[in-house]
Amino acid sequence: MTSKVLIADDIKLLSLYPVPLKTSTLSVKLNLSGTGITKLELRNLIGKKIEEKEVFPSTEEVYFYGVDTNPEGVYIIIARNANGKVLEISKFILNK
Repeated sequence: MTSKVLIADDIKLLSLYPVPLKTSTLSVKLNLSGTGITKLELRNLIGKKIEEKEVFPSTEEVYFYGVDTNPEGVYIIIARNANGKVLEISKFILNK
């Protein structure tokens, strides 16, 4: 008999707020420590990188400022580890 380890797929590494974004600052909360996230990228929906933030092991929250200088629409935050592997992608809407 084999045993299976259940991993909850609904656990998100990132929480974005406020969503939809109507202000200039997007807050990205890192929900789980020890996930290996070393970089967060802000990109538009066609994949153009707008901004990148380095994430240190003790970081609990990261802020992207001046997001409202971009056109309204859908944007994504990509969380990557030190090897560049994508750990999570979260979408949000910029609605000025």
